[in-house]
Amino acid sequence: MDNGRWFVVPGNSETSSRVHASLFTGALTLALEVTNTGSAPLDIRPDALRMTVDRDRTELARRDQEALRCHGHAQDAVTLAAGESCAIHAAFSVRPDADRLAKLTLTHEGVTRDGAPVSVSVKLEKD
Repeated sequence: MDNGRWFVVPGNSETSSRVHASLFTGALTLALEVTNTGSAPLDIRPDALRMTVDRDRTELARRDQEALRCHGHAQDAVTLAAGESCAIHAAFSVRPDADRLAKLTLTHEGVTRDGAPVSVSVKLEKD
């Protein structure tokens, strides 16, 4: 995905994220990369990725109902060692409505360290 900008989002709990999103005729495509910047392992369940429309709090449906995976990994869950990353690609179905889609929230509720949830949440706003 090099036809747009990647945004680095500093994380808490010794994580960092990079996000890329693109909206085009009925589809919102997204790439999220989560990196373990700490020394303890970071567990990721890629399928816990959600995109919500801020205006009406509705969750966007994924276009492909196959389970999401970390790029290059066949497992449903992945444990990242220090310095390792998980890249997740997803597409969501949308109806073209610039006002409704002006502000979105990406959340990933499947990131944990030592059994404790690690918050991954990114606000996306149309410029």
